[in-house]
Parts: sequence; structure tokens; C-alpha cells
Amino acid sequence: MKKKVLICGAGASGTLLAILLARAGVAVTILERRADLAKKLLVSGNGKCNISNRHISPKRYHSNSKDAIHKILAGFGADEVIKLFKTLALEITEETQGRLYPSSFSAKSLIGLLKFELEMLKVKIEFDTEVKKIEKKGSKFFVETTKGFFEGYYLVLATGSEAMPKVGGSATGLELAKRLKHKIIKPLPSLVPFESDKRWPKLLAGLKIDARVKAISNNKKELSSKRGDLLFTKYGLSGLAILDLSATLSLVLESGDKVYVAVDIFPDLSTDKLKTLLKSRIKKSRAMPIPLWLGGLVHPNLAKVLSKEFGLEMKNEADLNQRVVSNLAYDLKNLKIPIKKSRGFEWAEVALGGVSLEEINVKTLESKLHKNLYFAGEILDVCGDRGGFNLHFAWVSAIKVSREILKREEV
Repeated sequence: MKKKVLICGAGASGTLLAILLARAGVAVTILERRADLAKKLLVSGNGKCNISNRHISPKRYHSNSKDAIHKILAGFGADEVIKLFKTLALEITEETQGRLYPSSFSAKSLIGLLKFELEMLKVKIEFDTEVKKIEKKGSKFFVETTKGFFEGYYLVLATGSEAMPKVGGSATGLELAKRLKHKIIKPLPSLVPFESDKRWPKLLAGLKIDARVKAISNNKKELSSKRGDLLFTKYGLSGLAILDLSATLSLVLESGDKVYVAVDIFPDLSTDKLKTLLKSRIKKSRAMPIPLWLGGLVHPNLAKVLSKEFGLEMKNEADLNQRVVSNLAYDLKNLKIPIKKSRGFEWAEVALGGVSLEEINVKTLESKLHKNLYFAGEILDVCGDRGGFNLHFAWVSAIKVSREILKREEV
């Protein structure tokens, strides 16, 4: 009897998996709750679709089962992904920090090629079809949906996470996995902006600077440090540096501990060198107001707000003695901003947590609880850093599941 595979989810991993199986002659049906496929790809890399990264490493991923990441990724680097997508007629271009994009720099190119391949292979896709219940009877899976029942000998949950609900994010898959007795690591928003009760950053809403940001625990321990764009907003902080720090911040907040971000707006200067620079600019006879004087070093709006924050708003450079300069240099490299909470899944690109890898065969991604049940993509407790790591994991998980199913004897 011909293999029949049901795939729940038409995201990155689900669509690629369907193509790989259908190419080998497997009968595949995709069940997708939305009206179109791979919508989340449209916002990946700001629409450019950061498809993978040259520097794939387990260190760039977060999971409660960190040792398992190495086993999942072993043997699957950027070259394997590039080679695979060439079979779809997609050319890849490498940008800074090893980021890989379609040469068109458009997610629409990749989605168009995926759709073409699915249509050519005659893969059956049931859109607007939400899975309500899964049962296994004998060797078959029976899936109840809003469009009736579907059955298959192999079932793959590739439903993603609840991040970005506007483009398809949902907790449906995790609920289904939970009903199948799988352990779920609580999902948390990642690659997400954060809110703060501190007033002065909100006064700078819209200003973006290059900075080094550090996550500092309540006991003043540095947890992580990132360099990049920092965007001040009306609610708190965003920008690439904050997104890169978000996994750490979310985990600390979930633990119940307090956390703050320390911002270094002079990341290329040591505190001593900054102190020397500040001293060299002082001309006491000139008596320039501090907001204006500091505005010769940083954005005028930032200079004005920080001068007030440091209690120097009404002073001039004649007031800058050695002690004040030392304190100013330190403060400019350690702007402390308490973090209240993340902006939630609505603003998160991905999610930490998911189906625990403890109950998954990490070499095959098959459930240890139910034979012929597989998981692929973001539904698993694997969350990558920004820069193509999450999509890389989606492709790798699809490849691993397809190879394992194709190895199995026909039912």
C-alpha cells in the first residue's frame, strides 16, 4: 500500500517536507488553517527572507535540551540548504555576518517557487482547514478537522508557534501535541521588543543609535551582551540589539527575577578613553551649556534628555570637574533601563519553548510516544538567533523527517 502522509501546517518546514516526499512518490496531504501557505516567510528578514546562515552552530540556538541541538543539526550546514534550493531554481546570495538570502532579496521569489513545485507534484493542500482532534487507531492516524476527517499512516506536526498571529502564528499545534501526551516547554516571545517604565527613553521615541546593550540581572550579573542598532520607542526599547538580547530577557522575566538593560552609547571607547575625550573638549572660559556641549558628541535630542537625567541640564562646561567627568563617562557607557515585559507574541518573530526534545528521537524527529508521528520546525523546543538560524532549522527538520519516512517500509 502506498505511503500516505498528513502534514499539519503549510509553513516553511511543512511545505518543503511535502515537496521532498512528493518527489519520491509519496501521497501527501497538507492541512493548513489559513487561506495561503508560508505567510510568515513574507516578513522574514524584513521581506528579504533570510533563508540560512554560513555560520550554523548549536551555540546560536536556545532549548531546554541543548545537547540535542548538535545531533539535529549534525551534517546540515549552509551548503546543504543552498544545494537543496537550487533544485527549486532559487539562487542564494551571501550578505554580511554570513546571512544567506534569495538572490532576488524577496521572500516572494521563494514562495512562488515553493507553490510551483507543489502544484507540479500535485500535492493536495486543504486550506482554511483547522485540526480539531487527532486519534491513532491501529497503524492509521485519523485527523478531525473543520472540513471533515483525514487519514494517513504518517502524521507530521509542523504548525509553528504562536509568534506573529497576524501571519499565521498559533498555539494549535502545541495543544494537539499536549493532547497526545507530549511535554510542552512553556512558549515565550523571542526576537521581540520590550517595554520599560523608565520615562527618558520614551522621550527619544524614533531615535536609533549604534550601541552595545547588556542584560543585567537584579544581582548586577551580566547575562549577555550584544552590539547593534538600538531604537528608542514610546513603550521602551527595540532595534536589532534588543532583538538579539530578547531570548535572555524573556527567560529572566519568566523566572520572576528583575532585569535591566545597560546601554553603552560609546561601544568603541573604553571608559578611560571616553573620559579623556570628554576632558579634552572642556573650555571653561567658553562656559557652553552641557546639553549643547554634549550635543557635539551625540544626537542633540539624546544630549538634551541625558543632560536632564544626569542632573546637568542647567550646568555648563565650567562646572565639569574631574569627579563630574568621571561620573559622566561611566553613565554614558552604562545607561540603565529597567525592563518591565516583552511586547508579547503579537510582536515576536519566533518563540522559545515548544514540544520537548526529551520525547523526540533527535536523529529522526519521530515521537518516542507514538510511532510514525513526527515534528518539524518551530513547534519544537528549538529557537534560533536572528540571522537565518530559525529558517535553517525549519529546512533541516523537514529534510530529516522526509529521509526517515522514505526509509520506512510501505505500510
